Amino acid sequence: MSSKSSVIRMLIALVLAATVIPSAQATDLSLRDAIARALAHGYGIQSAAADSAAAADRHRAARTLRYPTLSLDARSFYLSYVPKLSLPFATMELGTKENYQADVKLSLPLYTGGRLTHSIAAARQTSLAESSRLEAERMAVAAQVRRAYFNLMLASSAVDIAAASRQRLTIIRSTVQDFYDNGLADSIDVLDAQAAVVKAGRAADQAATGRRNAAVSLATLIGTPDDTALTPTEPLSYGELPDVETLTIPADIPRPELKRLDHIIAASDQTAALALAEYVPTLAGFGGYSVGKPNKDMFNKTWNDYFSAGLSLTWDLNLGRKTARNASAARQTARSARLTRQSLQESMTTQAVTALNNLKQAYATLGTAAAEHDIAGRKFNLARQKHKAGELTVNRLLEMELELTVSEQQNRSAVIQYYQAWTEYLYAIGSSDIYGGLR
Repeated sequence: MSSKSSVIRMLIALVLAATVIPSAQATDLSLRDAIARALAHGYGIQSAAADSAAAADRHRAARTLRYPTLSLDARSFYLSYVPKLSLPFATMELGTKENYQADVKLSLPLYTGGRLTHSIAAARQTSLAESSRLEAERMAVAAQVRRAYFNLMLASSAVDIAAASRQRLTIIRSTVQDFYDNGLADSIDVLDAQAAVVKAGRAADQAATGRRNAAVSLATLIGTPDDTALTPTEPLSYGELPDVETLTIPADIPRPELKRLDHIIAASDQTAALALAEYVPTLAGFGGYSVGKPNKDMFNKTWNDYFSAGLSLTWDLNLGRKTARNASAARQTARSARLTRQSLQESMTTQAVTALNNLKQAYATLGTAAAEHDIAGRKFNLARQKHKAGELTVNRLLEMELELTVSEQQNRSAVIQYYQAWTEYLYAIGSSDIYGGLR
């Protein structure tokens, strides 16, 4: 009786556990949707966006330096001792013990020798450089998502092919068993067929594990739970493939990394000009209002005020050649940025040429892989007919099945690898099509 109660309690616990533990959600996912999710989720993109916004704010702050500056100053203090002036007829205090003073001053830069112009231009180029870095981060994430998506497609294809292979081998094993029962095959043939089915099962398990790993990699990029069952919806087809022979490499590859260096070079040039501007004086106009007690009249112990207006000329010259060294440092920074750009230009040109060559090779492989798969399929069908007629051994039939499985995998892989090569080409030339679908 107690044993029966234990079984009932166990069944109830299993039912409750099944209702509490959530199951993995299946999600159909297109390539364009995967890229959009990754762009919204990427922490690197969010960080670059924050840096870009900060640089834009610094540029706007630099532009405000052309506007007038309003200064307010108010103070109050007490003096325990005030000097006195003794005269033959009287004694006067030079000030008061209680002092109050308030000043308002408005100043406007009239001439800065290019300081404002160059500082604003440098801030603008820095802002544009950060914007280019943001675009480079977005493009890199899009390329990474496309690679992960195609890897998932390839892994899903491997699962389907492994299942089809196991089904074919199961049929072969059943046929061999019938032959054995009728005395037309020996026990070794039966064992060979059984071993082939076992191997196919192991291959199916390995393919399933590979698919789960590929799904986890893509799920991490797009910001979904790791246990989400992602299903790629892009069709594997040959239709509307571009003519790769007409594709070219732009003379000036529009990669955002290169644009970023262009802006850094421009910012460095502006910084060098800003350093040279230290050789010339600055001129500013100002106007002010002052009110206080005793204010400027230390003999008057009452509140009084006055207005002021004028020009201010400032000229600072460092005798240790500070300005010259700052200008030299800025020029060297600009030279370093130019050399870095030239090196990156060469590297990216090589990358683009290599990507185009790989794309052409992947395009050529499509036809041969399809032809090989067609031949392997016809060979297997013919081999199966001959085996049923007793004209072909089991080992030879199993070899034909393995050849068919390999050719099927190569055929599907050729299509996916073509789209992978297409992705690398789009990324190498900095094309905005990398944010789209298969084509």
